[in-house]
Amino acid sequence: MVDIFDEIAGDLRAERTAALLRRYGGVFIAAALLVLLGVAGDELWQSYQARQDAAAAGKFLALTQQIDTLGGGITNLQRISNAQALASFAIGAPAGYRSLADLRAAGLFAAAGQTDAAEGLWNTISGDSGADPLLR
Repeated sequence: MVDIFDEIAGDLRAERTAALLRRYGGVFIAAALLVLLGVAGDELWQSYQARQDAAAAGKFLALTQQIDTLGGGITNLQRISNAQALASFAIGAPAGYRSLADLRAAGLFAAAGQTDAAEGLWNTISGDSGADPLLR
C-alpha cells in the first residue's frame, strides 16, 4: 500500500515540475542566455582593453626610447619637440600612460626652460581623477 502512495506522490511531483517548466522555462532560458551574453561581453571588453593598453605601451616605449637615445646631448629644441610628441600621445592614451606621458613631457618642458608649459601639464595631472593618486 505504501508503494502506491509513493508512486502517486512521485507522479504529482513530476506533473508539478513539468507545469513549472512550461510556465517559467522560457524565463529560465532567457536568464541563462543573459548571463552568458554578459560574461561574453565582459570578456570581449577586457580583450579590447588589453589590446588598447598594449598598443599604448608600445607607442609610449617608442617615444621614450627615442628620447633616451639622445641622452645628455639633447638640445632644448629636441626636448620641446619630444615633449610635444608625448603630450599629443597623452591626449588619447589610457589613464596610466596619459599620466606618465604628461609627467615626462612636463619634465622635458621644464628642462628646456618652458616652465609655463610644464606647470600646465603638472596641473592637468593633479586635476585628472583617472590618474593614480600617487602621481597626482
